[in-house]
Amino acid sequence: MLPTRKIAACCLLLWPASLPSQRPPQPSKLTVTSTPAAADIGIDGKQMKQTPFTFYVSAGNHSVSVTSPGLKKCPARQLLVPAGSAVTVNCTEQGWDANPNWRS
Repeated sequence: MLPTRKIAACCLLLWPASLPSQRPPQPSKLTVTSTPAAADIGIDGKQMKQTPFTFYVSAGNHSVSVTSPGLKKCPARQLLVPAGSAVTVNCTEQGWDANPNWRS
């Protein structure tokens, strides 16, 4: 094979536009806040930091809970976090604030 043909063959094989995307899914941001602050956060059944805090999570459904002596109405709920998005949830003394990403 001539050198020109070898170069052309390599270029065709490495042409980025002809290859499917090899990028991993974009991480998402999940911010958990509470009023009052400094409540314990649970993500997918694991104890994490205290509010307010922003996590980088994979896209999909995540179980989110907030616990504190003054916040008894924020038990674990399922939350859809789309790929590459920024979702914020807030817990108050009355319970979770409305959020379109909550799942039943």
